[in-house]
Amino acid sequence: MRANAQPLLSRLLSLVAIVLIAHTPAAAAPRPATVPVPKLNAELLVFEVEGCGYCNLFRRDVAPAYSRSPRARDVPMRFIDANRTDVSRLNLAEPLKVVPTIVLMVNGREAQRITGYMGPEPFFHMISTLMRHE
Repeated sequence: MRANAQPLLSRLLSLVAIVLIAHTPAAAAPRPATVPVPKLNAELLVFEVEGCGYCNLFRRDVAPAYSRSPRARDVPMRFIDANRTDVSRLNLAEPLKVVPTIVLMVNGREAQRITGYMGPEPFFHMISTLMRHE
């Protein structure tokens, strides 16, 4: 495989995932309600793999801004290498198919997830929707 083919393949796979998610009929996959996040019992798990271009972009463009936000005190972000961790032991609702995948864990169980990376602005919009504080 050519040296620059890997990032292109990663981008193509992410684009396919975005299109599939965007075109999933509502009846086939109902969207769960927004999950209120209790303080100190929640965290964001960011699943990544070494060499993933989108994972690197997430770390560069999103992680520093998130860590400076007030929300990060209540819901810290932790990075997990999906290739070096037995993810079956983490109480995920479904297997990981795309990296990065950001999973909101509440009381040790998956509450919501964001699959793939589309940029900082969409991420922060989605995270605000997922983590509505009462």
